[in-house]
Amino acid sequence: ERGGGIACNSKMEFCNGLEKVLDKNSKNWQRYIYDLFPTSNIRRPTSEYGLYDIMRPPLVNDCFYHIYNRGVLKQPIFFEEKDYIRFVHDLYEFNDTHNAPRFECSASNDRVPLVSILAWALMPNHFHLFLQQRIEGGVSLFLKKLGGGYTMYVNEKYKRSGHVFQGRYKAKPVENDAYFLHLSRYIHLNPTELIDSNANSNEGAEKRNKAKQFLMQYRWSSYLDWIGIKNFPSILDIRLVEQMRQMNGHEYYDFVSEWLENVKSSDVRRRMLDVGMSCYTSDI
Repeated sequence: ERGGGIACNSKMEFCNGLEKVLDKNSKNWQRYIYDLFPTSNIRRPTSEYGLYDIMRPPLVNDCFYHIYNRGVLKQPIFFEEKDYIRFVHDLYEFNDTHNAPRFECSASNDRVPLVSILAWALMPNHFHLFLQQRIEGGVSLFLKKLGGGYTMYVNEKYKRSGHVFQGRYKAKPVENDAYFLHLSRYIHLNPTELIDSNANSNEGAEKRNKAKQFLMQYRWSSYLDWIGIKNFPSILDIRLVEQMRQMNGHEYYDFVSEWLENVKSSDVRRRMLDVGMSCYTSDI
């Protein structure tokens, strides 16, 4: 009766029906669901999350996930080079079950990683991570430490307050091994969006060479480490990368370059959809 008389056989089905009969513009409709199931695993909602974020299933050990998030209102999350450096440091330091020191890198050998980081890329207003969960709740704890720590850093440095990231991170499972290389390539090609838009109109070898050169000079991703040029190798689970990549660095360079032969940087997301990567939407 409280759900408007909608018949259902599960909590998820009930909530999906409830969404249809409650006013989505009301601040109370999501909290109403939580109050119905106060002892369940449903995370207490806030107005910025939808039903499917509230009902997010737990992430599974040894499974792979594409994690991404962006700044509030698509605003920048990195304002200068030192901010990128800080986030890169945090990718390493917070990937540990132990509490991290304030900034200094841990020199201990008893690190217990929460996740394996396979690929990453930082953009001015968002980031992408390709992770494998190592321990129960590892992804969630890692992202909590990463997001909270970086937010504290930004707020303290720039004398501001409030959120840096727009809501909770997004997590898309990578359920098919065939998508492993495609996802890594998608992540590593993201920085090409930063190339001057005028360059996208150039045709042929000039366009491709400009994109290749840009990627070789862009430090804020794992691309260089993937092609055998040391950049921030300590962040990655190198053994797992080599196992899953099934090609050497030079071959991977050719694999990425092949994509640039006929694709403009602005078309990367659309083409990823064409090859079945349906989880990569335009919400970044």
